Amino acid sequence: MRYNQRLEEHGCRASMLHEETEARFEWAQTRYSHIEHLAATCALEHFTAILAEELLSKPDLLADARREYRDIWLWHAIEESEHKGVAFDVYQEVMQGKGYWLRVRTMLIVTVLFLQHMGRIFTVLLQDIGQNRSMSARLRLNWALWGKPGLFRKVMLNWAAYFKPGFHPWDHDNRTKLKEAEQFLVYAA
Repeated sequence: MRYNQRLEEHGCRASMLHEETEARFEWAQTRYSHIEHLAATCALEHFTAILAEELLSKPDLLADARREYRDIWLWHAIEESEHKGVAFDVYQEVMQGKGYWLRVRTMLIVTVLFLQHMGRIFTVLLQDIGQNRSMSARLRLNWALWGKPGLFRKVMLNWAAYFKPGFHPWDHDNRTKLKEAEQFLVYAA
């Protein structure tokens, strides 16, 4: 919450975006079954894990960030990575290995909704910094996400791994990166 408050102090409508995100989750709670919620959680956890992996693999992404913000994002990436298999393990146990089609169908739906929601967030943030009408700002943002450095483009192979029938989040073992990031945070303190 304090992070959002700081963003608000700088003119970003973080609270509004947080409320919109919460409203999306509340809407989904009324429309889908418990097992579909679990499948969606697995998909969202995969997104956060692959984005965290990208951050942990490319420390230069935060090179220009203030130390406090860099440390929060590194800690969050570590935290997301540490539990990346928990919901998936529960899903596998509940479905007794028979949930492949629900899992991949849900990932496709979640991907579309995730990208739409990210688009909304980026639009609001561009408005908040007075760049919403700037075509060059939008092109630079899209280039950063899909071109170079291409954050979303770079995670596509890890995203696609989710569709393998025998997939598990820990197939991509990043414990070494987690330890390196933890050590960095300890020594940076």
